[in-house]
Amino acid sequence: MTEHSKPIRYGATINPSPEYAEAISQGTYFNNTAQQLMKISRYEEAERLHKQAIEIKERGLGKDHITTALSYNAIGETYIQMKRLDDAEMYLQKALNIREASPRAMDEIDAAVTRENLAVVYEMRGDLPRARQLRRVGSPNNMLCAHSNCELYNVKRSNLLQCGGCKSIYYCGRECQSKDWKRHKKYCKRTAAAEGLEA
Repeated sequence: MTEHSKPIRYGATINPSPEYAEAISQGTYFNNTAQQLMKISRYEEAERLHKQAIEIKERGLGKDHITTALSYNAIGETYIQMKRLDDAEMYLQKALNIREASPRAMDEIDAAVTRENLAVVYEMRGDLPRARQLRRVGSPNNMLCAHSNCELYNVKRSNLLQCGGCKSIYYCGRECQSKDWKRHKKYCKRTAAAEGLEA
């Protein structure tokens, strides 16, 4: 071996353990199936599959793996739909800790997704200042439109519209704001000053 050559390293992705392989294959299958169930509002079944995915990923990849964070975020979204906000917060915070600690630039937008999900939790609790604070963490370049079906990612703060009522939520345009109003109007407070949410 010359001083310029390097030994071959047989990492888990080259020669994976059975647990690692199962975590990737089965964990992904359970996660994707659960997401399909979410689309048809079968939340209890989705929760069960997300839990299976988490158990497999924690065992095969570890609790701090970026792929495990995906399932933490996904089950958090499920609990939001089920209005189990404490459970949602717990799993979303786990996902956020992992995603924000990642050195990969590609994970910055995933962290923004989890922050938006957490902001929804605080919005539903009526804690609009905290929701606003979370949404602005990624400013100026890594914020999201709050409409869950918006196809835009990595939105700049300067291109987002702020809700004129509560000033705690941001949209890429009037169309997304209008589409999200049915959900957001339950939590939007027109007395922004009383909430301490100056523009």
